[in-house]
Amino acid sequence: MKLNYRQTAVSLGFILMLSTLTACAQGPQVSCEFNRIDKSAEVSKEIAVVMAPNLGFVDFENVMSSALPKIQDVFSDNKNATLSIVLADGNPEIVSSAIIDVEQFGFTQTDVNEEVENAISEVSKVYRCSLGLDGVRSSTSDESDLTLALAKAAGAFESEGTQREIFVLSNGISTSGQVDFTNDGVPTLDNYSAKVDQYDSQNALVDLKGASVTWIGLGQTDGEYQEKLGTQSIDALTGFWTLIVEKSKGVAKSINAGNVVFGEPDPNSLMIAKVDTAFEKACISEELGEDQGLIFKGNDDTFEDPRVARESIEEIARKIVDSNCNGLIRITGYVASNTPKDSFNGIGDMQLSLDRANVVRDLLAEFGVSVEMETDGAGWGKVDDWNPDGTFNDDLGKQNRIVKIEQ
Repeated sequence: MKLNYRQTAVSLGFILMLSTLTACAQGPQVSCEFNRIDKSAEVSKEIAVVMAPNLGFVDFENVMSSALPKIQDVFSDNKNATLSIVLADGNPEIVSSAIIDVEQFGFTQTDVNEEVENAISEVSKVYRCSLGLDGVRSSTSDESDLTLALAKAAGAFESEGTQREIFVLSNGISTSGQVDFTNDGVPTLDNYSAKVDQYDSQNALVDLKGASVTWIGLGQTDGEYQEKLGTQSIDALTGFWTLIVEKSKGVAKSINAGNVVFGEPDPNSLMIAKVDTAFEKACISEELGEDQGLIFKGNDDTFEDPRVARESIEEIARKIVDSNCNGLIRITGYVASNTPKDSFNGIGDMQLSLDRANVVRDLLAEFGVSVEMETDGAGWGKVDDWNPDGTFNDDLGKQNRIVKIEQ
């Protein structure tokens, strides 16, 4: 039987909105029977969506709104593809699989768009059925096994020489399976790399078959059921899953801190264990630069206005002391290029950047900060600080003469 998705020609955004508005006013609107591929097909792309709509995440409608344009963009070349959807609960399985046939003779661009939109609307259907939002609920399991879900996604890739894409809709908290934060502890900046090496040595990693991975919502939590994560915790989670993907023969296409618009998760969201607050809580995350009066002289670790700079650092010290946090404080210094673009080495003065971090550390200690502090020199601050002709621009360079403070 040929799969046909042109039967309901409505836009994806309207589908998502309408499903929410009508669920309360009417009885069950959909059957929780999902697409299944029942024939072979020639495709140039294989796509999998891994979704974890659990209680510790944010409003999954917002997550889908952020993810769907990225998925649709894969079809910009109007080539046939498969689309598989994996529910990342405690027992992940491929819930839906379909052939998106957009190369049929006689198809107009409108036909192609409808074919893609209607196929991708299955993501919303899987979500709503897994939570029973339309009166019919599909079978689900507690917890979230993200590594097995990734394995199932990669297992859907069967054709040779295809473009392979995995979209992960999850905050990255895994509570069962090979990677179980409730048993193994959550990754930190100090140990996430060692944890990935440990999983690798235990043959716990999967084969992603060269797929490119895009992650939506990483590190985002509801803040009540699951405590919000600080900057360091999210950085550790990002590094952890990036390494997992890379060591699983995948490509970390876009694995960054999530930027999904916040909203409370639906109360019917999948049950998941709360992860202990072993996550490092970022008590302080400050960037001091020109706006705060922390202006270093060019090629120097002294301030242009020592009085204003000291006042800014004293204010940060007060925040640290008042927070009652005892975690390690990381102080990172940066520098401007201070050289024409054609002679810049791309790194900058590492020693000067470290010296600037040390100056700030010493002042924090002077103003009463007694917890452990670690300094680092990161070199050039990455802001292009050259004029159009390639000569150095000192006003732009000031944006790179900064110090970041995180606890």
